[in-house]
Amino acid sequence: MRRAIQLHQPDLLNVTIRTVETDSDSMLRYADQPMYCFVLLFSQQRSSEGERKMRSLTNELVDAALQQGGRYYLPYRLHATADQFRRAYPQASRFAELKRKYDPDERFQNKFWVQYWGRP
Repeated sequence: MRRAIQLHQPDLLNVTIRTVETDSDSMLRYADQPMYCFVLLFSQQRSSEGERKMRSLTNELVDAALQQGGRYYLPYRLHATADQFRRAYPQASRFAELKRKYDPDERFQNKFWVQYWGRP
């Protein structure tokens, strides 16, 4: 995390460290065991360049978390690659299988669904 932040030099406003207990209810859970979470608050430019820079930083931070056996919280911004998402959330294929079973016409979808399962 430190290396990525030093390399990209984003406008990091705050870091909060939280403890999270095991989540055994959610299908797309990031806390499959008790863990510490680092919540990073950034300020970025609202431009294509600002978005590109944040995507690059996010990809490096997600890779760093995965290399340490961690995960990332599913944010509103869909910067993680499909490969990063599947590595962080191995239960995603089961989630998609159930979603398609109960919503075969895909009436309920959003940008998250389209991004990681490729269906417009």
